[in-house]
Amino acid sequence: MDSEHANPLTFPIAINAITLRQLQYFVAVAEDEHFTRASERLLIAQPSLSRQIRDLEETLGVSLFVRGSRGVYLTDAGRDLFVHVRQILAMLERAFDSVRETAQGGRGSLRLGYYGPTFFNNPVTHSALEHFRAEWPDIEVVGLELFTGQMVDALRAGRIDVAICRGEPGSSDLHWWTIATERLYVLLSATDPLAAAENVALGDLDGRKLITFPQALSLGLNARVAEVAALAGVSLPPAREVTQLASIAYHVSVGDGIAILPASSSVLSGFQNVVSRELRDPNATCDITVWAREGETDRYARAFLEMLGVPK
Repeated sequence: MDSEHANPLTFPIAINAITLRQLQYFVAVAEDEHFTRASERLLIAQPSLSRQIRDLEETLGVSLFVRGSRGVYLTDAGRDLFVHVRQILAMLERAFDSVRETAQGGRGSLRLGYYGPTFFNNPVTHSALEHFRAEWPDIEVVGLELFTGQMVDALRAGRIDVAICRGEPGSSDLHWWTIATERLYVLLSATDPLAAAENVALGDLDGRKLITFPQALSLGLNARVAEVAALAGVSLPPAREVTQLASIAYHVSVGDGIAILPASSSVLSGFQNVVSRELRDPNATCDITVWAREGETDRYARAFLEMLGVPK
């Protein structure tokens, strides 16, 4: 066929042979790790489900599951497909929602993932949100408060469109940009000898026990604090990990250790017996970053990214 008149919807044979239903069935089996449970959830016969998965494997020419007497689990190829298929299904769901909203003249939405102090206590993000609401007054802004370590999965699954967090996502399917930089502060008990100073040198903290968020939840901040400490030749042995800012304040107040947090979180100095002091070191900074899916096309997500200073 002449290339000028070629069908633009012609795909490789493997793609033509795969159905959306097969992909939905594949995700259900991967999530339940059991054909019977997945078939009950999908309201189809288990033999029919098994046949659809076998057809998908034959089309792709790979094994997607390891079958066992107690269930199934994904192969390496299956895990790779699972990541991509969840993104595809989430993208389709967003597309269908957008089409229906357009047809009905209804409202759209912007789904933001954020960590509270990082988002609300920073003038860049606060200004962008005000600007967005002024320009798109009929668009609902849906916020989901998450730790940085939870943002990647939320973006991939389509639960959020934009993530405001710290550091890099460490994933090739997500893009990120730096939108602001904050100074780092040390939180001290009010009875700490260093609390009398206006600011604190990093060297004065050498050997102090550090209270942090869990590594799996606070990847960007923990990594940056470790980097800054290493650059200064300072050792900060771990004291304990907690999941709430209030817990950090409590443990600092009773002398269990110190904490190093960005300026937007240093409001903890308002807690009884806790003070915050700026770290006197040129490297004592932490970036606020924004993440989005590669090739994000949602118009409200793109508009918000531009308001944050992300280039088109």
